[in-house]
Amino acid sequence: MRAAKTKVRQKINGRPNTAANVADDVMYVLGMLQSHPFVRKAILGKSNQLIVGLYTDQQIASLHQACCCDTEGSVGSMLGVDRTFNLGPCYMTAVVFTSRLVVRNDTRTSPTIAGPMYLHWDGCYAMYVDIFTHLRSTVDSTIAKTELRLSSNIVTGSVEEKGLTKAKRDVFHDATHLLCAKHLKDNIVDYMRNKCGCSSRLILSLSARGSDDGLVNANDSVAFRQQADAFAAECESVSAQLAQHFV
Repeated sequence: MRAAKTKVRQKINGRPNTAANVADDVMYVLGMLQSHPFVRKAILGKSNQLIVGLYTDQQIASLHQACCCDTEGSVGSMLGVDRTFNLGPCYMTAVVFTSRLVVRNDTRTSPTIAGPMYLHWDGCYAMYVDIFTHLRSTVDSTIAKTELRLSSNIVTGSVEEKGLTKAKRDVFHDATHLLCAKHLKDNIVDYMRNKCGCSSRLILSLSARGSDDGLVNANDSVAFRQQADAFAAECESVSAQLAQHFV
């Protein structure tokens, strides 16, 4: 009777019992490759380390049109890599880009479009090499520019951040690589607040260095170096820990 009830639940839910082990979950995902139009790639490694690629053909075509160098009429939009989501025990790395073929009526700006998304259970260098290698082979072209967007849950300079950055540079070796100024600013503000215990007034003063008139929009490399040195000196006066984080 218990076995019969289990089969009924599986038929209704379309998947194994929720109490199934990891191997059952992996087999279920592999089955979705044949049955679900959004599940397009599964990369399986040791200890059931799994990467699941989620996207549609339309997303790949739009990404290729916007970001790739060999596309006629392409304006070389930035390919953004955003590792900001934790979905229970797994991470999600999302790819986004700006579609300059579309303009909003009210703001006259182009929208940010969601590209492929990858679910994975580790944030190491090898995992990101597999993700970016698959993305490059799927797009089958040269990406002009990439931008890395790091939220406060990835500390700048950490092993995880270095692995993500190195994998992106190694796979997209012919692209121009940038870091998102907003995410960098948010990261250092979070570090000042939660790691160094800085006051709100001091945080506001230092974070102003990253405003539109600050460090990230310096007119040339000389001005950037001068502002960076001044900012580093301010960080040093507050805390050696903060100065090391900035460097």
